[in-house]
Amino acid sequence: MTVKVSFAELTHTGNTIATDTFPLGISMVAANAQKILGDEIDFEVFRYPEDFSSYLETNIPTLACFSAFSWNIGLGHEYARQIKKAFPKTITIFGGPNFPAGYEEQKTFLEKYPSIDCFFEFEGEMAFIEMFKALQKIDFDWNRFKIERQTVPSIRYLTDGDLVVAELMPQVTDLDSLPSPHLSGISDKFYDGVLVPMMQTARGCPYACTFCTEGGSYFQKVKRFSRERIEAELKYIVERVKVNDLMIVDANFGMFKEDLETTHMLAELKEKYNWPKCVIAATAKNNKKRIIEIVNVLGSNTMAPSFSIQTTDEEVLKHIKRKNPPLDQMIKLGIAANEMGLQSKAEIILCLEGDNKSVHFKSVFDTLDAGISYILIHQFRMLPGTESASKETREKFGFQTRYRVLPRCFGIYEFRGEPFRSAEIEEIVVGNNTMSYTDYQDCRHLGLTVEIFNNDSFFIELIRCLNTYGIKRSEFIKEVDEKIKLDSGSLADLYREFMEVVKKTTWDSCEEVEEFTQKSGVIERFI
Repeated sequence: MTVKVSFAELTHTGNTIATDTFPLGISMVAANAQKILGDEIDFEVFRYPEDFSSYLETNIPTLACFSAFSWNIGLGHEYARQIKKAFPKTITIFGGPNFPAGYEEQKTFLEKYPSIDCFFEFEGEMAFIEMFKALQKIDFDWNRFKIERQTVPSIRYLTDGDLVVAELMPQVTDLDSLPSPHLSGISDKFYDGVLVPMMQTARGCPYACTFCTEGGSYFQKVKRFSRERIEAELKYIVERVKVNDLMIVDANFGMFKEDLETTHMLAELKEKYNWPKCVIAATAKNNKKRIIEIVNVLGSNTMAPSFSIQTTDEEVLKHIKRKNPPLDQMIKLGIAANEMGLQSKAEIILCLEGDNKSVHFKSVFDTLDAGISYILIHQFRMLPGTESASKETREKFGFQTRYRVLPRCFGIYEFRGEPFRSAEIEEIVVGNNTMSYTDYQDCRHLGLTVEIFNNDSFFIELIRCLNTYGIKRSEFIKEVDEKIKLDSGSLADLYREFMEVVKKTTWDSCEEVEEFTQKSGVIERFI
């Protein structure tokens, strides 16, 4: 018997295509299922809700599989709810990074999302195969599976109020044994002139950053795809791609010498096909010399050097289990980037463990004076599965959090002729036991000043002029920020409006936001 399976890694499309990339994660699970199960499954992979809804008009999947991220868990669950209501025997299987680490939190998560039959933690390619074979033996009877409390590696589910947990599936050691979602043809439908192709050249991260879903022990050993596999995928992509960009999803691209080999492959493609014009990647945290070399090989307009700093304070760095390169090294690399005519980029996270107002201001000013062109100041998001989001860390650092609608991640969709609303909600840290909410607001104020007066180089001539007179960029930004607080003109009004919106668009609980977004006209207003 051929079993109908849907694989969905959905993006919101209510306002714009919120996540405009290929659904790489779920496609890798599907490609492996195709390789091992062959004609036993009749499957399709989905990115757009409209495409998925169209499929569900005429198809009833036995297994409906979803990949869950912070930007689509609500949408995926709403589809699961609609599917379970229309087709009670369909088994809804979720996987992906948006899942807590502790068993108590996992139980709470599954209670919050009751239409998820089971969730698979960490790698899903082989876990799905084990699940399929186990269900096949009992004619895909999910109730029997639960009653018998059966398990397969990495599964978590609820039965009679209890959390059933299995041992984790061992990691795939030979990544080349996993078929390519590109070379297998599974991703062909996504070369639509909108979505950016994604590829992975290495899996894992040796660092233990507390705020990152790859900071745990499971992914600490890095494994690589072979040069031959990477080259074959790039050649396949370039023959079909209709957009200018390529995204490499490695946690630390540029960390290893093999990344330079990949860069030379990309440079050859760019020379021959004028693609990729832009390479998007999270670059290595410490090997900045190689990053500059990679940028040099690709050309100044193809890949900007980025610095994931998060903070320059040594105490905060200890708390988040992270070590940055020395500040003087960052300054040298900032100068090198400027000399090459590059717009370098740095990222800072506000309100991390042990962060305070003076520490955050210093991190921003240090980065400005290091010559980094563009500074992204991120809200500290509580991502399920991270050490930061654990109960113990929350209590230790006294995190004060609020909830808000995730930008762009909302919309009104349709299932078998019936419309439904969906919006993603994120939890952000707005204070801790060393930073009051008032101090947090001052940091947001500074962030807006950096965005307006530093980023995108609108004031670059003024900044260079001041620099020739020995006035640092940080002094300019600090002075502007303080003057605006004392001002009563239109710019000060803009800032006051911004700070008011910051307050008005966050809530004390997730339930409050959920209730608000379901009210008539609210999603329309967001759109």
